[in-house]
Amino acid sequence: MAIQLPSKHIPLYSIRLSIEDVKKIFERLSRHVGEQGDREIAQLVKPDDESNEDFNARVEKIKEDAFRITATINSADGTSLYGDSSDVFESPNIPDVISGIYLTNIVTYQEVAGNRPANSFELLLDFSKPPLLDGNNLVSSPTPNSSHLEIKGDRDSWVAAVSDAVLGVVNGRRTNRGWLHIAFMYDFGLFLFALPIGFYVCWLASSFIEEHLSARNGFFSVMAYVYLFFTVLWGYRIFWGYTKWAFPTVEISQVGSDVRNHRAFWYAIATGLVGNVIWLLIA
Repeated sequence: MAIQLPSKHIPLYSIRLSIEDVKKIFERLSRHVGEQGDREIAQLVKPDDESNEDFNARVEKIKEDAFRITATINSADGTSLYGDSSDVFESPNIPDVISGIYLTNIVTYQEVAGNRPANSFELLLDFSKPPLLDGNNLVSSPTPNSSHLEIKGDRDSWVAAVSDAVLGVVNGRRTNRGWLHIAFMYDFGLFLFALPIGFYVCWLASSFIEEHLSARNGFFSVMAYVYLFFTVLWGYRIFWGYTKWAFPTVEISQVGSDVRNHRAFWYAIATGLVGNVIWLLIA
């Protein structure tokens, strides 16, 4: 009977992190990786033909080279910044627009040992944003995001320690925008808001259409209603895509980001739409 080793896959969503938060996660994980290194190095046995000095020097080099975390910071333009210490998060070369960050203890261990460590983790933070009009995914589908934490080990304490190191920071950075990105939220807004607004806009334009088009040809008036109705629905789809773009499910805050300007613009549009609806209801 095969032995089931402890492992955990944790999807990450609805979080807003800063570079300092990711650095804190890196440092917390580094402590656990160092402790794991001490456990494994304590089990090494000195060969009879190796001096104590050589053995101790080899052990120190293994600990220094193998039990480290590597960080890859990806930019939206396709370039990457790579580092194996927390100093990488203070580098002047950090991309202006970060599309993702990947942390793992697998790379350095594999370079030294030639195989994957028995106790490993992979943390992927996906900060990419969906396009305004996404032709690759159905509008009713949840917003695609690959952020996750994957942990594998030979003992439960390793899995629990790594999970706590990440979630101890992430859980304090949760946002309340997750509902925007779940499945069928587009359809909910379509039936609750977009369709009634479409009918209302057609009613508002009915006097103009009947006066200028119906008298000439009834077909043109029908087509005007259809065109106007679907224009409203198309505008709703663009606005929905802009909403998910301006309020992503996994976000990193950066100095110089123009996200505040976009959100101010979004709030102006939303306030205008809600204000018009309220005015029409009470007028």
